[in-house]
Amino acid sequence: MKRIFGRRPLRLDRIFATGPLYFVTFCTHERQRFLAKDEVHTAFVLFAKRARDEFNVAVGRYVIMPDHVHLFLRGSHKFRLGAWIGALKQALAKAAVLSRAQGQMWEEGFFDHVLRNNESYSQKWNYVRENPVRAGLVQSVADWPYPRRDRLHRSRMIGCSHRPAAGTREELKDGPQGRGYRVRQSAMG
Repeated sequence: MKRIFGRRPLRLDRIFATGPLYFVTFCTHERQRFLAKDEVHTAFVLFAKRARDEFNVAVGRYVIMPDHVHLFLRGSHKFRLGAWIGALKQALAKAAVLSRAQGQMWEEGFFDHVLRNNESYSQKWNYVRENPVRAGLVQSVADWPYPRRDRLHRSRMIGCSHRPAAGTREELKDGPQGRGYRVRQSAMG
């Protein structure tokens, strides 16, 4: 059953002073291989630049594989990730000259993970950038053309350390199974 969420969980606003940094992966339907093309890459870059300029959404590092995309992005607290990914999928399908008349193009939904620290970001990025090598598409990371070495952002986005909102302090508490969670408290009380 498909579930539609109209907004982000409210707890994210209490954890991140700026919008959270997301790691996102989405795949083609039945792993069809139509994404690793210059036209698709160009559409991705144009979509990301428009998102930055018009909607204050920063797309960071990314890798476009033949059948899936990995990317890092951050938006404002009003940012709706699901709607944004849906629009990106439409733009990429259009660039690949595909239409719904040809059948389903995308797997439903996407995988997203909120990154909580620089270590998490480094681990995810190392996994993502090595993906073309692990898949046997190239011998070296530098040989994979999607992405090229151009940057989409002027990056304050990539620094994934978050700052508490003004007037609050943050503590790390033990949660279930010893996992830490953050608690925001007002400096006023």
